[in-house]
Amino acid sequence: MSLLVVIPNKDKKIAERTRRYTRDNLWVHDNYQALIKLYNKKYIAVLDKKVCFNSDDISEMVSIIKKSNKIVEDYVIEYIASEKNSFLM
Repeated sequence: MSLLVVIPNKDKKIAERTRRYTRDNLWVHDNYQALIKLYNKKYIAVLDKKVCFNSDDISEMVSIIKKSNKIVEDYVIEYIASEKNSFLM
């Protein structure tokens, strides 16, 4: 006996956004050294394995993304620096 599972469109969109975000996050990690050469001490916004926006200031970058009529949450936003910061909790 087989079982048919229907996923609502909303859930499919969430699943796809999560997959894309994970892919882009891994891409940033895998390409970090190359990104340092281009974007050292800058914030970057990545979508579909491409740096779409960059800025020295995260608030400014978020504003630019919004003015472009894009959804901020679709982007992986990362601060690129040759020296990684560590936080102890």
